[in-house]
Amino acid sequence: MLFDSTSIISKLQKIECISFGDFTLKSGEKSNIYFDLRRIISYPQVFREISELLYEKVKELSIDNKIKIVGIPLSGILFSSGITVLSDISSIVVRKEVKEHGLMKEIEGVFKEGDRCILIDDVLTSGKSILEIIPILEKHKLKIDGVVVILNREKGGVQKLKDKGIEVKSLLTESEVLKFMSINSLISRSSFPDHNQKFIQRLAQLESTRMKELFKIVLEKETNICFAAD
Repeated sequence: MLFDSTSIISKLQKIECISFGDFTLKSGEKSNIYFDLRRIISYPQVFREISELLYEKVKELSIDNKIKIVGIPLSGILFSSGITVLSDISSIVVRKEVKEHGLMKEIEGVFKEGDRCILIDDVLTSGKSILEIIPILEKHKLKIDGVVVILNREKGGVQKLKDKGIEVKSLLTESEVLKFMSINSLISRSSFPDHNQKFIQRLAQLESTRMKELFKIVLEKETNICFAAD
């Protein structure tokens, strides 16, 4: 399946998965942008397309279907279910809190010691949710082949998982989303000081006088278009 990131971002924007304002993330960090990707399940065609794209990323991490798909509660479970239906790959669910009645299982579903797993989540920020699940999987002797997410917010989560030897695949990054929104005049760069600061840092590193002038135009005009010719 061909992947067009701008098409996906456009669809997410149209179904109001991307919001701007003042938000507090699970990590406690403040953000000007919030991604509510759980809305995707209310739009079957988009849900199917995202599930198919996630499955393609799963295949990049595993040479066969002899794995277990593990959805990170809650959002990850929604998308792991979509992958399972499309791919016939078995899935399991990890409980963060074990019930005090019934079978009191930490992991729901069928698995055995030594099974390989790929973890699925909607958004990766600090990696906290995934890092909380990993010890439970390791306790049951399950091996982790990698992590697949829809959006990488580029807030350190990838590096934390990499430090544990876990590869991460994502469909989108926050930078790609902001670039799309800026190019299409849906936001101004001044609304995002963190990303604006990256441009300033790059400006300071440039040696070419002409390139410095171009970067200054980008910052001053709050646009990615600084030159056009017909």
